[in-house]
Amino acid sequence: MIKMITKHDRLYRIPAPEATANRVYAGVDLGSNTFRLLIARIRDGRIEPVVKQLHAVRLGEALHRTGRLNEQAIRRALAALAGYRTLLDRHQPAALRICGTAALRVAANRDVFLREAATILGRAAEVIDGEEEARLSGIGAFAAMLLPPPEPLLLADIGGGSSELLVAADTPAGPSITAAVSLPLGAVHLSESFLHADPPAAHELAAMAAHIDGVIRPALAALPSAPKTVVGIGGTATALAALDCNLCVYDGDRVQDHRLDLAALEATLARLGRLTGTERNRLPGLGDGRGEIILGGLMIFLALLKALPSPQVTVSDGGLLEGILLSAAGADALA
Repeated sequence: MIKMITKHDRLYRIPAPEATANRVYAGVDLGSNTFRLLIARIRDGRIEPVVKQLHAVRLGEALHRTGRLNEQAIRRALAALAGYRTLLDRHQPAALRICGTAALRVAANRDVFLREAATILGRAAEVIDGEEEARLSGIGAFAAMLLPPPEPLLLADIGGGSSELLVAADTPAGPSITAAVSLPLGAVHLSESFLHADPPAAHELAAMAAHIDGVIRPALAALPSAPKTVVGIGGTATALAALDCNLCVYDGDRVQDHRLDLAALEATLARLGRLTGTERNRLPGLGDGRGEIILGGLMIFLALLKALPSPQVTVSDGGLLEGILLSAAGADALA
């Protein structure tokens, strides 16, 4: 569903330095593929991580077939949260926000997981809608940009269960949004639905590409403008950047603002499409099961570039997780 925003809304508010001095804040992202924790300070409008962790829990595994979270996924997810609770107790953040996304929006048994998660974390998680997920992703992306361009951007956050698109621009009053859309396209869902052979068969990849294109083009046509700059947010984008940079150890500074053009993405698809999921997992930047689902996310970016007057994707190291933390800090500063 596309929701148009008829006026320029502020995308975020960075707390004043005096409001955040000597304090740490925390955000937890309960994603369909990956759970992530960030504990950080905010200095001069920038996030300074104290702790940043991620775990590929695959919460949305088989969800599109059963409509429910399976027991193995729940156990993996709760184990990750137990580790997060230890870190949260150690650092005692002034404010904490915990957000669940696509898998928790649709799972019939989500309340079972949410109750256990709240017991472990000592705080209830919010299940946010696609519009709020897009907004928070934009918060994190703009905070990571040293010099946001003045023209409108299309921020694309490719998740495990859904993808969020946000049209946003930097204005004298701060970043603002004009439209947001959440699409039922996610790297986990697509990979499980279309890719059954390992390596995937050519006809499977073609069918997935056609499905993605059939969702992407009508959504873009309904947006109020066609931005010329695409910013990639989230694990798919950063993994592709890390792979393109041949990073054996992830480096956010190298990933930030790295550019991937259409030819590079098509070459990466050709290369990865010849490998099994296990072989892809061994590549730098594709560990923790990311290699098993990367093709779905990669093909979403390909569809965006083919449908837009944009020659490349600019990758942002900041996204939903950073937005969650900044929103927690902002609410605390305004309390």
